Amino acid sequence: PIENADEFSYQPPLLPSKVADDGALRRNICLGTQDWEPEDSFYIVTDALAAWFLRNWDAGGKPWVPLRDFNVDTDFATWVDRKRDLNELQNDDTTLVRIDIWSADAPSR
Repeated sequence: PIENADEFSYQPPLLPSKVADDGALRRNICLGTQDWEPEDSFYIVTDALAAWFLRNWDAGGKPWVPLRDFNVDTDFATWVDRKRDLNELQNDDTTLVRIDIWSADAPSR
């Protein structure tokens, strides 16, 4: 997996939306195991947003903070436009999926 924002290119070896080469996909999948805990969150993002996330993390930031608060404080599309205007986010397809893990006995949100 890509671990540094500088490793991104216009065609990074990531999971594509249209698979033309199954072998390339298999070569770039890395499986791991980890224990998930209640209140863990997972962010699935396209490459432009992943590069922004890693740059922010490398600079000592907490990139998950703005990503967890969409539809609360700000709209995702507005945030993306602002980051692109500031040249902090590449002008490329930008998608975010957040998955929150909750225990069965946790109160509904």
